[in-house]
Formats: sequence, structure tokens, C-alpha cells
Amino acid sequence: MSACRCQPRVRLPWLTFLVLLLFWCGISSSDAEAARCATGLRSANPAAFTPLRPLARRAAARIIAPIPTTGANVLATEHFRVLWGNNYNRFDPDWLDDNGDGIPLWVEVLAAAMEEAYASLEQHGFPEPYGVENFFLDVYVGNTGIVAEGYSVTIPAGYYAYTEIDPDYDVAYFVFNNDFSTFTGHELEVLRVVAAHELFHAVQRVDYPWDDEIAVPDSRWYRELWWIEATATWMEEIIHPEVNDYASFVREFLAFPEDSITLADGEREYGAAIFPGYLWLLHGGAARWREIFNRAFELGVEGAIETALAEGDEPPLAEVVTAFWSAAAHPEDTWPDGLLYRSNFAPRLFQPAEALPYEFSPAFTLAPDRFGANLFRLPAGDFLEAGISQTAPGTRWKLGISTATDPIPVVLDIMGGQENLRYATDGSAPLYIALVNVSGTEGYQSYRSLLDIGFSPAGDDNDTAPDNGTGDSGDDNETDPADNTGDSGGDNETGPAGNTWENSEDAAAIPPAAAGSDSGCFIGSAAARDPIPGNKNNSAFSASAVKELFFPSLSRLMISQKVEDSRQDGKSEVTSQ
Repeated sequence: MSACRCQPRVRLPWLTFLVLLLFWCGISSSDAEAARCATGLRSANPAAFTPLRPLARRAAARIIAPIPTTGANVLATEHFRVLWGNNYNRFDPDWLDDNGDGIPLWVEVLAAAMEEAYASLEQHGFPEPYGVENFFLDVYVGNTGIVAEGYSVTIPAGYYAYTEIDPDYDVAYFVFNNDFSTFTGHELEVLRVVAAHELFHAVQRVDYPWDDEIAVPDSRWYRELWWIEATATWMEEIIHPEVNDYASFVREFLAFPEDSITLADGEREYGAAIFPGYLWLLHGGAARWREIFNRAFELGVEGAIETALAEGDEPPLAEVVTAFWSAAAHPEDTWPDGLLYRSNFAPRLFQPAEALPYEFSPAFTLAPDRFGANLFRLPAGDFLEAGISQTAPGTRWKLGISTATDPIPVVLDIMGGQENLRYATDGSAPLYIALVNVSGTEGYQSYRSLLDIGFSPAGDDNDTAPDNGTGDSGDDNETDPADNTGDSGGDNETGPAGNTWENSEDAAAIPPAAAGSDSGCFIGSAAARDPIPGNKNNSAFSASAVKELFFPSLSRLMISQKVEDSRQDGKSEVTSQ
């Protein structure tokens, strides 16, 4: 599924949002948009059909057998029946039958991937997929000519797959596309991760009735959909770490950190996978996820996360979210695929272009929503001084601080209208700072902040200006970068002396970057992935630092299109420029 996200930002009533979400996510989308999972559309799925009667497991032979339908073939495995028709491209290498057993390669890979995902989920202690104790789980390959109960089994070209629940038999079934070539050059690899993604939706259904539109009405569903898709997406990484089809969605997610991690717009929920991934890596793994799903329906997703963290003697959710955003500012130091999350637009980090202190006030389009953040990179120093003002009454903020050498963030409360806080650092590396809106209610909140770095009198540092943004590790001999002025889309934004960012709604009015210049917005480095397949060690990556002048007033549509352009390869490597 795909969505183009453009400014200006407008918060919508949930019913209006639902209509727009359905439009963005494929009902009215072009086939050229990125594909993902259509499960979240529920009964609005345009490809829904009446499924075949499921086969009771006790009655099945483990052989290819005919079924009461038109134009279907069947491959039965231990837990699944894969059904496909005869209308497919026999010259497509992914649909060849090289061994002459009558089963195309696509079907064999899909069947094996479903069983592999089943075994992995079982190993991690998750419950069996919904209904599998009584029935085989049917896996339809759409658009191949199957007619089930009088309905053609189809799926729009804009989707990889979706999961549904048969209301008559209380069992999950799946519909996969027969061709991913529009979106990836690695179709069989992506097919494997999509199998893991969709099967996890069937596991989620055991505890959370996501298909029940009475128990989980739309008003709740579109608050909690993000967790359902984000966890299914991270499960791709757990089961198939060698395939990184999800990484392009993470780059899109980190290009807009001011939006909430809980926002579902047809695309962001997939990039949000790195948040449940963060919980998996640092806050309890599969056990913590199981605890959350056990109570997600009863308490709501957010309440279940909060409760699971508390019972595990973990920090409160607001602190975990804040730490997450600080770590996300330099993802390569926390996530195994972190270097793949970088691009010229992600993570979006602000840094001073002139001497400190750094004063910052976001434009409306950059103001953080609840559980959204503004991210900053400041040079190394002996202490950080930070203050916040001009924020709405009742708005709560937290500050996350981390470095490449100490990637576990420190989280501090920061209050508007109070004395600046001061935090001692080890002075060895630049600081990655997240200013996070942790208010109790949704809403984009503006503010004015001041960030400063100081040095102890005994220090021998020679810094006279912030790090120059070239991606170094904080050599302490930096000099002032070139003076720069640029547009950022902010209303009345001001920076430190010598820097003013003027609002511009017209991208054409933005002056081109001067060669070799620095800017008020540091984007980070791009990286080319090491060609060794499956190597998850960060040492297997080679990174080259890049700088690019970036103006936040560029329309999000333009930025999203640039991110979209990077998705031509299903492996989603980041390319250096």
C-alpha cells in the first residue's frame, strides 16, 4: 500500500481520514504505487470474495488433490493448501516448472515460505495461526483463473497480499498476488517475507480480533492499525533478516519524525516497524510482544504496551518512545539494518549552521504530534544545556540524548517556562537529541527551544563551532562552517546569530545550494550495503558521508516521490550520491 503525504498538514475527523486512507491505499491508486498488505482495509477490500470451504486437517492427505472449484490446482503441506489456477505466464522464470512435477516455482516457494514462517513463529512461542487447529489454512494465488464459489479470486496489482478470516468456519486464509515485478526485481525473496508478514496477521488474530468491525470499530481500528502492520513488518526481519524489502518504508518514516509513531496513512505503519523492533531488541523480545498481544484487545494497544513494560520493570512508554527517537537519529548504532535506514532525507536531523547556542522553533509542518519528535545533532561537548518555551499549556515534552559511542539514550523531562536543564556528557562524540511530544492527547505542538553545548574549564577542546555535518566522529579541531541562509518552511523560524530560515511555500523560490555549503538541516550519510548476502554484522557495511542542503518547506509529495524512486530494487539498498 502506498500514500503520498503532502503539506500543509491537516488533522481530520476519523471518518474523513478513513475515506482518504482507502483512496490512498489502493482503491483509487495507480498500479505504479508501492505495494504492501491489504489486510488493514478489512471489509473495504475491493478484492474480497467468498472463500472455499476449508479442509479439515484430520481428513487431508499430503498430496496434490482436486478441489470443488473451477480451474484450481492444489499443493497440500503440513498446515496449508496452496491453490493456483492455470492462467499465468509460463515464460516467467518465477513460474517455471523445471522439475516437471506440475508445480510452478512460485507455488513451491510460497508453500515452503509459509511452513518456514510457521515453524519460526512456533519457535518464538507465538500461538498457532487462527483456525489451524481444525483446518488447513488456504493460500490462494490470485489472478491465475481460480473461481471459488462463483467468484474470481483476484487481487489488485497494487498489493502483495492480504489476510482474511472466514466467518463461517473461523479460520484464516490468504490471497497473494502472482506477480511482484512492478515493485521489485527480487520477487521470490520478497514473496518469502510477505508470507511471514501475512502469517503473522493470522497469529495476531488469536488475541486481537482485527477483522471484527463491531468489536473493533473503525474509530478504534485506525488508532491501532499501526501496531498490527508494524509488528507484521518487523516479523519479516525476524524470519528473513537477509531480505530488506521493508527498509524503504523505514526511510520514509524517518524522513518525517514529527509525525506520531502511531499514525497509519497506508505507508507509515510499515516504516514504524522499527519501533516494535526496538522493543524486540532492547525491551524483552518475543516475550514482550506476546504479553502485549495478550492484552491488546482488552486494554487497547497503547495500554497493553504500557502494562507490559511496567510488569517487566521497564521504563514507561513515554520514556521508551523518547529513547527510541534519539536512537533513530543514528539508527546504525541500534538496528542491525540501521545503515539501510539512511538516505539523503532520513533521518531528518536539524543542526546549527553557526555558533551555539542553537535556537529553534519549528514551522507548523514540522511541529511534533504526540509521540512524534524533532531530531537534532550537536557537536561533542562536556555538557548539554537545553530549554523550551512558547509551548501550549499542558503540553509535555521529554528529551532523549545519545551518542554513537553510547547508543542507549538518556531520557530527561523538559518543562516549558522553567530554568534550562544541564546534562553532563563525556565529550567524546556528537550528541543525537530527540525532543519528543509526550502529551496525553493528540495534536501537533509548536515550541521554541534553545540547545547549547559547553566545555569544562579544564577541557582542552578547540571547537569553535558545531560539527560540520560530514559524518565524522567529532574531531575536536573544527572551525566555523560557511555562513548559510536557507528556507525551511517555518513561520518566523530563527536560528543563532547569522542564520535565519524564512518560510517559503513555493519550492521554486528556494535558492540552489552553494557548492560545498552547510545548512541548518543535517540529513546524514547515505550508505551502500555490502554485497555479501545475509550478513547482518555492521562491519559488513561500507558508509560514505554525504552532505546535502535540504529545505523542509519542500512539499512532502516531492520528498515522498524521491523516497519512492529508491524502491525500484526490492532489496532496497541505499545508494551513495
